[in-house]
Amino acid sequence: MGNDRRGALAGAVVACWLGLSCGARSELENLRGQGAHASTDQQGGSQDEGSSGGAAPGAQATPCARVSVGEDFSCCLKTDGSLACWGANDYGQSTPLPGPFATLSAGSNFVCVTTLEGEPACWGANNLGQIEAPLDPVVQVSAGAGFACAVRSDGSTHCWGDDRTGQCDGPGGLISAVSAGQGFACGIVTDGTIACWGAGIQIAPVGGPAGTIQIAPGPEGTFTAVSAGNNFACGIKTDATVECWGANDYGQSAPPSGPFSAISAGDNFACGIRANGAVSCWGANTYGEATSPGSAFIGISAGGAHVCGVESDGTVLCWGDDRVGQSTPPSGAYDQVSIDGDACFLRTDGNVICWGDNGYGTGALSPASGTFVQLAAGDSFSCGVESDGTLACWGDNTAGQSSPPPGTFTRVSAGGHFACAVTSDGAIICWGTDALGQTSSPAGSYGNVSVSNDYACGLRADGVVVCWGDRPDQAPSGSGFTEVSTGWAHVCALRSDATVVCAGDDEAGESTPPQGTFTEVSAGNDFTCAVRTDSTIACWGSNVYGQASPPSGAFLHVSAGGDAACGVDVAGRPWCWGNQARQPL
Repeated sequence: MGNDRRGALAGAVVACWLGLSCGARSELENLRGQGAHASTDQQGGSQDEGSSGGAAPGAQATPCARVSVGEDFSCCLKTDGSLACWGANDYGQSTPLPGPFATLSAGSNFVCVTTLEGEPACWGANNLGQIEAPLDPVVQVSAGAGFACAVRSDGSTHCWGDDRTGQCDGPGGLISAVSAGQGFACGIVTDGTIACWGAGIQIAPVGGPAGTIQIAPGPEGTFTAVSAGNNFACGIKTDATVECWGANDYGQSAPPSGPFSAISAGDNFACGIRANGAVSCWGANTYGEATSPGSAFIGISAGGAHVCGVESDGTVLCWGDDRVGQSTPPSGAYDQVSIDGDACFLRTDGNVICWGDNGYGTGALSPASGTFVQLAAGDSFSCGVESDGTLACWGDNTAGQSSPPPGTFTRVSAGGHFACAVTSDGAIICWGTDALGQTSSPAGSYGNVSVSNDYACGLRADGVVVCWGDRPDQAPSGSGFTEVSTGWAHVCALRSDATVVCAGDDEAGESTPPQGTFTEVSAGNDFTCAVRTDSTIACWGSNVYGQASPPSGAFLHVSAGGDAACGVDVAGRPWCWGNQARQPL
């Protein structure tokens, strides 16, 4: 068998593959894209193949409703309409747009989706205009190799991107489903027949002379599903048997007998789901892509040389080529992150996982039991707000910093041997060492608090930042702030207009934020990181340990502490960088 990769992603499956422009306008011109193979979903509709990223430990993520596999990446459409992608990301194909979305189709190195209103959107490679989707609503979209096709509500088709072989010249009849492949596309006509368009592909069959493989106009008979791959296509006939046509140099157009419920054509191979849920694959098997595991599946998607399927219990299992992580779906998801020496992440199920140097044996990596809604990592200890509003702390307690007060709270922040929290009525209470007045919090109503080594700052209800302890004059001036974060000797705050303002030390540029708009900000020792409104991370200040060089991709959250930082990407996976930054196992 090829490389087996399981992940806690549930749902159904879709697949597509490769690809001069068909001349559509783009509302996403700042994004990148390129093509992949198309095939059908497990219900007999059109599928796509698809991605990037590092796997993370953790709890069950939001279940997937659909998986689509591209050339060397994969994407999951979750039940809440958001996306997660993994594998190659050289064109940004594994950095999805924020949802929610209704449908998903991964091409060779680009992705197309439809919004809940039916508007198509694409991102990834765009060398052939393949992400320049039309503005009119559609009911289904399929991304292929450098081009994509969509079906409108009236049954007409619209294709865009590469048109060098006529693959964007759709049929004149009414189509119920479409699948984009390499240089051609196929659709199911409303009467059940197959219509294919695009030129025959010049190939050199193994052991034979070069010749033209004719794919269009398609086979005779009536079909319930169709999937276009690389120079060949397969469909499920009304009697549940599979028929393939086109290139057959690897046996990809010679399917096995028997009834099938779903079909997906990849590069030079194809896979189908039998009536009992077992998967059969045929064609090229260079990376084990045609060696299916012995599991029962409800959905399947074939890509360049890998496959992802959804098992009957909702788990995603991938096999085949995994050289860029395309066959390793994320195994869990996280919602928050906090780092200060050790790093702690809050899982989507409310549990906490920590890793690092264990606070020099203080138990900092052994979080309290229970479910949490917010957490904060300090110097060799951490605290969290539990689901009932009470506080729990763990780790070093030499100054009483891991012995929080009773009551109900909304926020907590841990620093150097002390911590502060916002009560349910807006007051701030601090505990731990008070050598410099850092636990002597001011009166008033507050919405947030941030604790550093020996001082703290709070965000007052009127949008003003107030600081106390060793640096009472550190606060940025003015009002209208919505978030505050304390570094070693500087403070950064987020304004209501989404810009960042910093005050304090600036020897390394830590208090000189870049232009732009942001959703959150976090200050470390002498550097700062923030999440931009486009979901990328920007860091500034000292970069001695690489702490100001964040990874690329789309992120939800970031936390800077000491000389390192960690973030949670849109797929719920944790990432860390900087001094002794330990990636989760």
